[in-house]
Formats: sequence, C-alpha cells, structure tokens
Amino acid sequence: PWRAMAAKCKLTYFNARGRAELPRLIFAYAGVEFVDERLDRDQFAERKASGAFMFGSVPVLEVDGKQLAQSLAIARYVARQNGLVPADDFRAAQCDMWVDYVGDAAAKVVPLIFEQDQEKKTAGFKAFFTEFFGGWCATWAKALEANATGYIVGDSMTWADLAVFNFLSSIKSVGIQGGFDTVPPSLKAHHERVGSHPNIKKYIDARAVTPF
Repeated sequence: PWRAMAAKCKLTYFNARGRAELPRLIFAYAGVEFVDERLDRDQFAERKASGAFMFGSVPVLEVDGKQLAQSLAIARYVARQNGLVPADDFRAAQCDMWVDYVGDAAAKVVPLIFEQDQEKKTAGFKAFFTEFFGGWCATWAKALEANATGYIVGDSMTWADLAVFNFLSSIKSVGIQGGFDTVPPSLKAHHERVGSHPNIKKYIDARAVTPF
C-alpha cells in the first residue's frame, strides 16, 4: 500500500530515467507518494535562468519547501527516511561503497549513450563490455554469493540493491550483444528478485517509456 512520508516531497528532473531514477525507485519500493515533476528542455532553461535550482542543475528534491540537490545525496536521504540504509554504521558505509561502485560503471556508460557518432558509440560499448563490465559484474556476484542472503549488504533490501538493479536495467535496455546476457547467474537472480518486488514491478509497468 502507498503511504506518505511526514514530509511532502517533489522530485524535479527531465522526462528521463537518468540521475533521478534511483530516488524514484526508492520512493516506489517504500510505497511513498511524491510529486514526480518532469521538465522539458525549455522549462528547465527557464527555471534555471530564474535561479530556481541551487546548483543550476537537476535533479533536485524539495522537502517541505527546502531544496536538496545532487542525485546521490537525494537518493541517500530518501533511502534513510524509508529504512533502506542500515542502522549499523559499517553496513551503511558498505552500501555507500556499492553505490559508488555503480557510479564507476555509470561514468563509463553515460558518455556512450550521448555519443552521436554511431561508430564511436558501438566501439565504446564493445570496449566497455570486453574490458570492464565482466570484472565489475564478477565483483558483485562474488559479494552476493559470500553474503548468501540474496542481498548485497545484510539480510534485507538496501538502496545499494536498488542502485545495481537500476544500472543493470539500463544495460539491459541498451540491448547491445555482450551486455546483460553476460551477467553471472547470481547477479541475474538478484536483478530478477528486486524487479519482481510488487512495488517495483508496479512502478516499472506504469512509468513513462524513455530512451534512457
């Protein structure tokens, strides 16, 4: 069932998954209502020129009239508010570590998504999958198998699980040969487990279809 946080939240971004999708997934998993404001480029430019955004960029989260910027700060706040950051400080730091590890991979992929030269894009994805992605996935798989709970940290869902789910969903949507098909079985099983959660499935089934 949907519930409301004590604070009313509005998340502002473009009509894309991008840097706002992790906090959206956290809200969805927790069953929390929020305003999902999606701007087109003209609306963003107008709002930016008016000084509406703290750092001149999106996403931003408005909480009871106060603004929070930076996508991971937003995601971490929403996760903490909804029980997806462990109370134990070391486990919380482990979650930060894994989310940062997702960021390492995303930093390699995002420029390729926006690459206009098709030959460069294809070559870049090929290099990503052959030189980086296999080892990255193997590290996740090894940690999942060692933890043996079905989750990456502790014995329940954290925002780190949602972060890797979100990234692998993007890899899957790219649809390039040698991508999601090469993910190890334990990591694929994790992806399916997160994606089959009723609240996550409901959100994904209803969300806007966007290229990235």
